[in-house]
Amino acid sequence: MRFSIRAKLVAILLVASALPLLAGIVSVEYLGFRDFRRNQGRLYQASAAHFAGSLGQLAGDQIQRLSDWSTLSELGAEMKIAPPVTAERAEFLQQNWNYFFKDSPELKAVTTSLVAQQLHAFQKRNDLFAEIFVTDNKGSLVAATNRTSDYRQSDEEWWKRASRLPEGKAWVEGIGYDDSSGVHALEISMPVRYGNQTVGVLKAVLNVSALFTHVPVVLEEAGLRHDVVRHDGRILARLGDSHYAPLSHHISRPVLNVLRSEQPPNGETRRDGGWLLTSMDRPATVNLLPGAQNPSINNPKGNAQAHSSHNTVTGHEDLIGYANLELKIPNVHKTALENLTPLSVLVYNDTDHVFAPVYRQLKMQGVTGFLLLTTFLFLGLVIAQRKLVTPLRLLRGAAAGLALTAQLEDEGAARAAQDKARELVAQLQKVNTKDELEDLAHDFIIMSQRVLSYHEQLERELSAKTGEIQRDLKIAREFQESLLPREYPEVPEAGLQNALSLSFHHVYQPATTVCGDFFDVFKISEGRAGVFIADVMGHGARSALVTAILRTLLQDLAGHEDDPAHILEQVNRHFAGILRGTGQFVFASAFCMVIDTVNQNMSFASAGHPAPLVIERESGNVQPLLPEDYMDPQHINAALGLDADSTYTRHSRALQPGNAFVLYTDGVIEAPAPDKEEFGTERLCDTLRQHIEHPIARICRSICEDVNEWMKGAPSPDDICVIGVEIGPPRPVVMPR
Repeated sequence: MRFSIRAKLVAILLVASALPLLAGIVSVEYLGFRDFRRNQGRLYQASAAHFAGSLGQLAGDQIQRLSDWSTLSELGAEMKIAPPVTAERAEFLQQNWNYFFKDSPELKAVTTSLVAQQLHAFQKRNDLFAEIFVTDNKGSLVAATNRTSDYRQSDEEWWKRASRLPEGKAWVEGIGYDDSSGVHALEISMPVRYGNQTVGVLKAVLNVSALFTHVPVVLEEAGLRHDVVRHDGRILARLGDSHYAPLSHHISRPVLNVLRSEQPPNGETRRDGGWLLTSMDRPATVNLLPGAQNPSINNPKGNAQAHSSHNTVTGHEDLIGYANLELKIPNVHKTALENLTPLSVLVYNDTDHVFAPVYRQLKMQGVTGFLLLTTFLFLGLVIAQRKLVTPLRLLRGAAAGLALTAQLEDEGAARAAQDKARELVAQLQKVNTKDELEDLAHDFIIMSQRVLSYHEQLERELSAKTGEIQRDLKIAREFQESLLPREYPEVPEAGLQNALSLSFHHVYQPATTVCGDFFDVFKISEGRAGVFIADVMGHGARSALVTAILRTLLQDLAGHEDDPAHILEQVNRHFAGILRGTGQFVFASAFCMVIDTVNQNMSFASAGHPAPLVIERESGNVQPLLPEDYMDPQHINAALGLDADSTYTRHSRALQPGNAFVLYTDGVIEAPAPDKEEFGTERLCDTLRQHIEHPIARICRSICEDVNEWMKGAPSPDDICVIGVEIGPPRPVVMPR
């Protein structure tokens, strides 16, 4: 593809102008953008860490408040003086607990007692506690703020743990779904002491969903979300959404993998948290960790919402900061803290919101850069058009006009082209750039005037020389055609009894004016004829001269030799001797056959020439006289002119009336199609089979027609020569009257 000077100038100006703009955009995109993303990610991580710390502090404050109240209140004294519950009574209440109505005496004795009133008073002051109840030192329920799931708690693990704790220590469990209070809770258990004696166990259910709403948000921006998630992939709480159903959505698999202490795919991680860039809305397959509760059991409604959320997949990305939620409460048993359900805080926002300032800056830079680029490009094109493109176009037009004067053979057209060239050269006077282009135009004017003045004289001399060469080639063509047989010899002679008849035909198609192919049909005796065909390497004047030499050498032997191998040896010896004196490397392939019509056989020999094809009309077979890979170990059979001492193999074959022989040069089988595929021996045999019933003259013409059709009318790159020999039955002898 070629481009004009103007197109190249535009490309150069675009590159020179656009590179700084692209460098600026790339610097913002890959340097500023990456720094901004990293800073925002760290900011989100810090916000998540602050949120997690605040949650831990708030939960610790609630637990400490519960512990202080339990120690400082009269709860222990009230429990000490409370009447004990007999084993039979405890068993009766345990079995019928879930069947009591709300206003039944058994239930009201637990929820309205003096101890229960203290629990209600504490819960009213601390509304984050969804449920509080206390048991005696045997696990039977003494007081509660509302109906509990069971009356006797001594078989619960939390009760066993809390009853053995020292004063001021607590046991926590969770975070899970509490059936009796109907919330996702952190369950806190601690012993109730009176003096040095444990008189009961206090349990409080801390509503974690409500707890999260009490944490102040430090970072506020459009679209920003704060989620508390479990490490089984379910979202426990979402700040700012009071109607959010806990555990109704799942985080995406990449985020879940990071929370499970795996390296983020795009971001950074530290011991206390990190940030990453991925999608939050793409749901992950839930893989519940050991001990995690299935939402279908404890929260059927939430499970339905979670199932529907699995069908929503968006392709946007979120910038996510995360931090693990760790409760560090001095008065809580260490083992309990280690067994808590793992939680993390996620602070995230859609990248469209996060990176909006960067996108605006990129857009501003792009628009400003485009306007500047367009302005400077236009100014550069105007200057280049006046000072560079126009002078170069004038020079190009003058040069093209000058060159056109040497490409026309018609004298009138050449004269018109010369006049047009003078007009174009005269226009170069307008070039006034005060630089090298003006000097070049001035020098070109001088050169053009001299070229045009010399051109007329050169054309006259060239025309004379061309005419002389054409006349010489025409004479050479006529001379070469005179060397070819104009008439075929009469073999066998009339009156010769029992002699097979012979018919000859040839097609001769030179690639140029003169040809490098040669053939001859000569008479040896009244019943014998010889056929000789040769193909000199190359084509043109040199090859034509070699054919004349071969014709002369063959004429000296014609009529004196009936052995085709000996004929080739004699021609080769003399031909090689002539070439040795010239120092030229020339060779010619040849084939010679001698036909005996009386004895009805033929003999033949080849000097590196393609084997003729034999047509057997009776059987319909078409095949070469010799296999293509035939090699005689006793004879060289080399092309003529390569080795003066070459020997050749003589072969014999019986003749049958109706058979025919086709001799050809390699210009036939090597004729190329437009896709460079050669005609080949197989297609030549197919042509002969299609016309096997036709006379030999029609067969020869059909070969040339098929070859020309194969080349799609293109000129043949090599000479083509075809000779046909048809064997007929004996002619009847006409007796004189």
